[in-house]
Parts: sequence; C-alpha cells; structure tokens
Amino acid sequence: MSNWQHPTGVVPERVALVSLGVTHQDYVSEWLNHDPSDTVFGRDETWTLNRGGLVFKHDLLFVMDYLEGERTKWPRYGQMLWNHDKPIITSQAENWPDHVHLFPEYALRSHFGAKHDYYHNSIPWIIAYAVWIGVKELTLWGCDYTHERSGGHEDNRANAEYWVAIARERGLKILYPETSTLCNAGKNRYWYGYRDRLHSL
Repeated sequence: MSNWQHPTGVVPERVALVSLGVTHQDYVSEWLNHDPSDTVFGRDETWTLNRGGLVFKHDLLFVMDYLEGERTKWPRYGQMLWNHDKPIITSQAENWPDHVHLFPEYALRSHFGAKHDYYHNSIPWIIAYAVWIGVKELTLWGCDYTHERSGGHEDNRANAEYWVAIARERGLKILYPETSTLCNAGKNRYWYGYRDRLHSL
C-alpha cells in the first residue's frame, strides 16, 4: 500500500459510508431507533462526502471536487472545509491546511491496474480506497443514484456497482439498506427464470 497512512491514524475494519442519496434518511432513522443496529452503531469509522460533512457525524470526509473552486463558488461551504475538525481526502490539496490530504490516486490505480481504470464519481473512488487500505466491511448508505422516493437521477450507478463487484471479489463485505436501489437491493432476492425465491445455500 506504498507509504500512505490513513488520515485517522488507524485502518478501520468496519466502515459506514453515508452519501447524500435518498437512503441517507434510513441511516438517520436507524440512529433514531431506541437501540441502533450494528449497521450504524458497530462501525469503527463513519465516512461521508461533500456536504455530508455539514450534517453527519463522521471520522473522515471525502471531497473529490476541486476544493479551491468549491470555496470560490460557495464561500460558507469552503470556509467549513478550510476549518474542518476532521480529516478530508480530496483530489487536489495544494495550499490547504494540514487536515486536507491528497487522495492517493496513483498508488491506488497502480494497485488495481489498467483493466480496472474506471472511476467516474466519488463513490467508486471511495469503494476502491476501502479495498486498497484493507477495510473488511463497508455499509453504503445513500449511494442510490436513482430512487422512487426522489425525482432526481444521477449518472454512474453502473460505475459504483462495478466497484461493488470488484470489492466483493477482493474480499470486502459490502452491505446496503434493503431500501437502496444500488445493485437492486430493494428487490427480493431471486434467480431470473426460477419460480421460487432463492434459499440460502
């Protein structure tokens, strides 16, 4: 893993990634249960991205957008990033305070090789990063792209699902709420063409 050190100082085994898609609401609901489940309470770290840093309690923030451009366009958001009390990983970190770390792009891309050189938005980068540093279990909240509870639609769901498959192949356990549309998690588990639903092997 080259000489990279995870910015929190310890590589977590179990992580919750809270993105900004619709099922981030299910993450909040899970925390509001009388006895929150292991999917939120039993995590070593919580990661979020972009404006999730304004809302969600977290250990690490990813902002893969150009920070100086973000600060110029949205000064209050930029000021929050500049003064943030948690580490930030970003694509370009020149002239920013020490809590802002440059994403280890070249080392990560070299690790996976050219055949997997397919990173079209933040969530694929983060999933690949989790595999690369040795996370064992990653729960994906709000990584929905499309959802019937929202009129919005984001591209690159296929890219995220590609990295879910690569991550699982490399031994990372990926979980998501059954309300998510990512990997059609919200659909009942079945094999196409077979009348009865799949039972555990």
